[in-house]
Amino acid sequence: MKYGEVLLKSKRNVAVILPAYNEEKSIIPLFDKLIRVAGNPFFNLRILVIDDGSTDRTAEMVNCYVRAFPFISLYKHEENRGLGAALKTGIEIILSGTIPADIVITMDCDNTHDPVFIQSLVQKINQGYDIAIASRFVLGGKELGLSRLRKFLSRGASLFLRLFISLKGVTDYSCGYRAYNISILQAGWNKYKEQLITSCGFDCMAELLIKLGKIGAKIAEVPLVLHYERKVEQSKMKIVRTILSYFRLVRLRAIR
Repeated sequence: MKYGEVLLKSKRNVAVILPAYNEEKSIIPLFDKLIRVAGNPFFNLRILVIDDGSTDRTAEMVNCYVRAFPFISLYKHEENRGLGAALKTGIEIILSGTIPADIVITMDCDNTHDPVFIQSLVQKINQGYDIAIASRFVLGGKELGLSRLRKFLSRGASLFLRLFISLKGVTDYSCGYRAYNISILQAGWNKYKEQLITSCGFDCMAELLIKLGKIGAKIAEVPLVLHYERKVEQSKMKIVRTILSYFRLVRLRAIR
């Protein structure tokens, strides 16, 4: 029996968490690509949008898709609480069983992460890994349209964390495009409870990765082509605050 036939006989439930804040201009092109991926014969796709207090028409645009496609759901924060809070809300919803999931995908909602890479991430989880990261820094990975400052920041953050908190198989600590086996998220929640994600900023992705790595997560990476030239809205990243937050992550060396 071929590998593809094995997958076809045991379709996985794949839930995509999309934290969104003022992304009305990016939602349509991203959802059009996600809907095409939803036709993949190897897994059942569910999409969970966490609207983190958007002040534009993000929720309205998502609701148009919710009405047309039953595999899309929308949850709202009444006020902006940050990426970490939106990510934690999505994980809590999925771990509650509200949305069936064997594999959880996290990705950005600004159309810089192409859903075409979902299949390669799912394949890594099917091969026995707990976490699969779409990495810009492995062979075949690229960053298109990124400023020199943002390139320096992303590479610097990953190098810094590799020096102080090395996780086997990881080159890209900050990219939010990942797949998780539901069992490793459940194990992380069982251990850390509400403290699984404490950061509200972009460093929440590194925090989650480090904490799951500390409990023995087996991690692999696949190449990612980051399409930053597709980003329409202004970046929400506060650069100085983000740099300082990565320094604070060094404290995670001591956790067990």
